[in-house]
Amino acid sequence: MPEIEETATPAPFFALSKLENAPASTLDGTSGINRATLTPWITASNDSEAIKAWLRNFDAESHTYRAYEKEALRLLLWAVLEQKKPLSSLVTDDFEEYFKFLASPPTHWVSTARVERESPEWAPLRAPLKPSSIKQAKVILNAMMIWLVNARYLAGNPLAIVRQKRSSQIKRPSRYLPMTTWEFFWDWLETWPEITDRQQRDKLRIQMLFSLLYVTAARLSDVAQATMGDLRQDDDGYWWWHVVGKGEKEGEIPITPELLGWIKRYRMLNGLSPLPSPGENIALFFRSNGPSEERLSDSVIYRTVTKTMRKAAAEADLRKQFDISARLRDASTHWMRHTALTHQAQAGMNIVTIKANARHNSIATTSKYLHDEEKLRHKENRDQVHIRRSQGELKE
Repeated sequence: MPEIEETATPAPFFALSKLENAPASTLDGTSGINRATLTPWITASNDSEAIKAWLRNFDAESHTYRAYEKEALRLLLWAVLEQKKPLSSLVTDDFEEYFKFLASPPTHWVSTARVERESPEWAPLRAPLKPSSIKQAKVILNAMMIWLVNARYLAGNPLAIVRQKRSSQIKRPSRYLPMTTWEFFWDWLETWPEITDRQQRDKLRIQMLFSLLYVTAARLSDVAQATMGDLRQDDDGYWWWHVVGKGEKEGEIPITPELLGWIKRYRMLNGLSPLPSPGENIALFFRSNGPSEERLSDSVIYRTVTKTMRKAAAEADLRKQFDISARLRDASTHWMRHTALTHQAQAGMNIVTIKANARHNSIATTSKYLHDEEKLRHKENRDQVHIRRSQGELKE
């Protein structure tokens, strides 16, 4: 987490140099009005240090860390520069004003150039945030505030009572590939050439990755941190993938015989034994130049998936299958998770099984993937509900 000092945020407005003459405790949170009176359970004397302590709960190389750091930094800068108060003095009204600010920020808060934070052109936003992005910011910042309260750094969470717009309808995931699109994609993968050894390895590498994402509904971070040794066989001969997911929650994901077959072929083509050994530290998904203990970052795997999807979209365009190309062009790693869980539900799998596969805390979260429920409800109404039962359905 960048310190609130000129060397960490180089753009003149965001360097906070104008605050150098102010007493440190005025804006760094040392004397914030929402500071807990109990002895804190973290070593943090100010807001920046407290946020760093929170971020240490996450892998610094992960997409999650980068997303959380980005939201925390934005809030910290806004509190000090716009509200002229430390983060630990923000109240509910401040947060409501902040979320309105994200939707319509001043121009000096926006930089359309993709530059590093060290660049003088850097600014906290690339564009005004859409409602979905603001909602995500609320979720992340609320999680941070809850943690800081639990750590006895803050006395309370003012974000907890920010007014929320509630929807009366269950929002079902739309970011998934219908079965026809998924089958098009897989058939297209099968057409990749495999004349040379390099072509064979590249093709099998991509097939193994998409098999893994589709069969397991894994999160991007799961794949990025996984090793071959995380695949384990139980006493009954079943294979499982041991993962440590959100909130350090451990889980076991079934490895089907079909997926195990792809993993075996992937290993053998790269000079490894067919099955992994306990404690084997080779990355589950490694670079195209061969097995290594180096873990690929979230961003590398994300780009591999999206680049492959874009190529498939271009092929769909050539075949004038524009509905398929539109889906593939927007698809990402998280789309693969939604796709996997949706297809499991459509195949008639028990919702309790799907919940376990997804590692959801609540079955209500899993139920969002039951897309066919609404279609069935509509069909039953169409077939059974008539104004005059003697006449049946009104003909158009």
